[in-house]
Amino acid sequence: MTDEIQLDHAKMEFLSLTSHHLRTLPTGIKWTMELLSPRIEKVLRVSDIKLWNDLKETIARMIELADIISKAAQLELGKMFIFSEKFDLSKLIDKEIDEVHGFVQKKHLRITKQYEITDIVSDKNQMQMIVHTLLSNAVRYISDGGSIEVHTFSSDAHVMVTVKDTGWGIPKEQQDKVFTRLFRADNVVKADVDGLGLGLFITKLLVEKLDGKIWFESEVGKGSTFFVKLHQPRV
Repeated sequence: MTDEIQLDHAKMEFLSLTSHHLRTLPTGIKWTMELLSPRIEKVLRVSDIKLWNDLKETIARMIELADIISKAAQLELGKMFIFSEKFDLSKLIDKEIDEVHGFVQKKHLRITKQYEITDIVSDKNQMQMIVHTLLSNAVRYISDGGSIEVHTFSSDAHVMVTVKDTGWGIPKEQQDKVFTRLFRADNVVKADVDGLGLGLFITKLLVEKLDGKIWFESEVGKGSTFFVKLHQPRV
């Protein structure tokens, strides 16, 4: 058993180191493409601009996957530390909505938001990862023309964040596996949507590390709603 634990630890160390290096190259490509975009898009045909934007989305996805692998390894190794600070949750969510804007436009989605709170005290980086995963999943696992609702509000000494979508939903018989490592629902696999099955696994670990809870309600063909509840100290 000790040998297996050491081997697992070595695997996580390797994944953490490798994912860091895998992120470096596409990040450099992304920034170069961003700098070139204003000039290149002036000379490209409309059809070529679409290919250029598809390439940018692919690079962004590569970076996201490297981040997910790195985050999973750090959590497994116990190397994730919490740094609480006061920040504007609404601005953080708006930034993450901007990050998925390209996919929202491409799929003709409608995003509505309702913020009943602004400033909270938590780990900003980890909260950003949580919101990013929930929004990315909502955008990814939804048909064209669907809608997404983001809501924040306070409940007793807690802050609540909900992300509701009109997506494909999660089969009832598989819902108990949603937060497990490498899980991907059958309807997602059949639709051939890319993913590692680590996003919600990591999100649950992060929420719990922030002394919070995460759960969801879902029905196939009608969509899903994810709830995140975090304790808030008096400020």
